[in-house]
Amino acid sequence: MASVDKKTSAARARIDYLAQRREQHSGPKALDPPELLARVVDSTDGTLHGEDLDRDLQVKFLGFSDLPALPNDESIMYLQFASGATPAEADYEDVAERSFPFPVDPQTAFPFELTLERKHFAIDGVYTFRARLYSYNFAHDKSLPTTRIFDSTPPYNHKEPEPLTIASPITDAVLAANPLGVPAILDEYDDRAASDEYFLWYGKLPLPDNLPGTPPTVTDFVPNDLTLRIPVNIIRELGDGGCYAVYALRDKAQNRTPLSDVTALGVALGTWPPPDLQRVEVPQATFKGFLDFQDALDGVDAVVKTYTGRKGTDYIEVTWGTTVLPLETMGLAPTKSIRIDPDVLRSEYGAATGPISIQVSYRVFRGTEPYGSDIETGITVVTNFWLPGPTPTDPWPDPINGDIPLGDVFGENSTTPNVLTRAHNNKNANFVFKLYPNVQADEIVKIYWNGEHVVEADYTVLPTDKEGYEKTQVIPWPYIHRGGNGDEVPVWYWINSPNSPNRQRSDDTLVEVNAVIFKPPAPTFPDKKGQFLNCDSLDGPDYAIRVQVPDLSGPPYNLGIGDEVTLHWVALAGTAGETPIAGAEKDEPVTLDDTTWPVTGFIWRVQPYATHLLPTYDPLGPGGSEGRGRITYSYVVDGETITSEESEARVTMFLGNGSCPLP
Repeated sequence: MASVDKKTSAARARIDYLAQRREQHSGPKALDPPELLARVVDSTDGTLHGEDLDRDLQVKFLGFSDLPALPNDESIMYLQFASGATPAEADYEDVAERSFPFPVDPQTAFPFELTLERKHFAIDGVYTFRARLYSYNFAHDKSLPTTRIFDSTPPYNHKEPEPLTIASPITDAVLAANPLGVPAILDEYDDRAASDEYFLWYGKLPLPDNLPGTPPTVTDFVPNDLTLRIPVNIIRELGDGGCYAVYALRDKAQNRTPLSDVTALGVALGTWPPPDLQRVEVPQATFKGFLDFQDALDGVDAVVKTYTGRKGTDYIEVTWGTTVLPLETMGLAPTKSIRIDPDVLRSEYGAATGPISIQVSYRVFRGTEPYGSDIETGITVVTNFWLPGPTPTDPWPDPINGDIPLGDVFGENSTTPNVLTRAHNNKNANFVFKLYPNVQADEIVKIYWNGEHVVEADYTVLPTDKEGYEKTQVIPWPYIHRGGNGDEVPVWYWINSPNSPNRQRSDDTLVEVNAVIFKPPAPTFPDKKGQFLNCDSLDGPDYAIRVQVPDLSGPPYNLGIGDEVTLHWVALAGTAGETPIAGAEKDEPVTLDDTTWPVTGFIWRVQPYATHLLPTYDPLGPGGSEGRGRITYSYVVDGETITSEESEARVTMFLGNGSCPLP
């Protein structure tokens, strides 16, 4: 099949060649115009596609028929190029050529291409080109000219177009007034043509990086009145926000501008502006008329109440003094509380030393559109953050100031600081401190022991006092006792001033306290009659007095089965004095178990009656008919005996005329 194809091709070539020879002698024939290999976007005027004009162009020639006949014969084809639609002969310039020496095979030589270098059309304009043949017989021939418009320059000459002019903010009223779309007006620009197109993008800020590669919101030919339209449904679909409108232009040659400068738009749909904004509230200041240091420590809020048309996506911008706070969403709650950063409170208070007035207000933002001012929403808040004593340290607000000297605690007759031992049980202690920087007369130092204000130890600064003066204040034993033992019992002092509602304090002095001797709760007499143990109080066949020992399980006792508890009964003669009745006392150790002496509480009996109770009745003795009975219990922990509180009762073992009648 391949051999047949070759013979057929050769025959076809001979037939074509003979036909060409016959055609050469058949009469005059015009030279074919060359074809510029670039896209034509408008065949009516020959406008070329602008994207094709950034490089050299190829020009296609179909060839010519009168070929060189003998050796040394040579024909030359020229590409001629000239500026304008109807150039004069002298205007044409040979810009490319190709030589065809004998022999010329039309099957391989034609068609052919010549290069039109870009330098010849670097300047936009109308150009004309044609073919010129210089034949081997010294004859000249020219094709008909072809005219093309070379336009590679977009509107605005490659610069960014001016931004659109659009009324802002866009509200429901604006949309209602423009049902065909919100007007977006172009600036007039040079060389505007009816064939120019626009591409408009509308969306939420920020501008996407890939915006030119996305479909435009709307596109059309540039209208004569330069008024573009942003569709109402698109605006409603995107809703509130900071929005953008940008555009690009494209001329007939498909030259496109960069994106225009951005037109930023506020879009606030719904009820806008709000008709009934209320004044901001600062609850702590409303309650007592001012803000103090404790308020700053607790946290200060600006509260905005709801308003007509409120949207959960609205933003609130609070201004505190001269500081504009970050936006926060309003949300759907009836009120919005916005915490004021302590740094803002401190900065706006500055170096003041007393009350100052701060203006507080807010604005509502829907999208990027604000509404509100001091006039509608503002109030004046009195703030007083001045602190007596040294300058506050960071972080602020912190009531503990490291520049306030720590105090030291000394037990009675002790030179060891901040240690109270068993030897200091039931004794006062001394708190020693040095006066602080910026000390002022009439300031009051208030000492706290394990969180309790030691009222008796308050110190009022004298006019003669100076920084560094040492002061000693007495801590009464009851405060130490209530504070309890501990390895690190905190003690500190506050600095107060009659000129300020604020105070600051020293850091904790940590005191090792082992002076408090723990006393478990006293046992009780369950059969006691008022103050008395009488004949009716006797229980059982052994006529005993019952004693109730409380639950000793769990903290702070932590006793268990196998631990030993000792009961102590002391009988005293008479209604006063400390004279024990010899032989009437009773000490009995018991071992805790889960039956007779349960750790959760048990009954112990004072008996026998004749030995421990009857001796309190001695009508003829120094105590008389009445005596007293005292009961305690004790146990040992870590080698130390812990003794309970004491219960006492009046013991009257008689009916009025002799001792209790027993069988």
